[in-house]
Amino acid sequence: MSNLENLTAKILADGEKKAKTIVDNAKRDGESLIAKAEAEANAEGVKAIAAAEDEAKKLIELALSAKKIEIRDKGLAAKQSTIAKALDAAKQKLSGMDQNAYEGFLWRYLNETSFSAGETLRVPEKYAGLDMDALNKKLTAAGKPALA
Repeated sequence: MSNLENLTAKILADGEKKAKTIVDNAKRDGESLIAKAEAEANAEGVKAIAAAEDEAKKLIELALSAKKIEIRDKGLAAKQSTIAKALDAAKQKLSGMDQNAYEGFLWRYLNETSFSAGETLRVPEKYAGLDMDALNKKLTAAGKPALA
């Protein structure tokens, strides 16, 4: 082999070696870039999943809150209805009392209630014939102040 052939073979071998090194480096750099992109995508995916889970928790809490309020409102409506019925029944009972029954009711109520001396008692017109003197005597005998 001549020097020229040896030189050409050496140049070709060096070129192939250099080309192989360049290809290997490109493969390594490409794999590194792919791995980095996959890691970034995975990190973004994890963040997106965490954000979706947080949003789902908030929506669940919101739905639970709404249901609790709805249940509370239904309970309050039922209580309000019961109270209204009880008040209506009490009104009916009070308006249907005769004079003696009303005086007995009034005495029991005043005996259990705190009030100051000289307060004015207003009674329905139906019971205008109430004997205030007798009522005041009963009150003072029981240690209560007299009404005006």
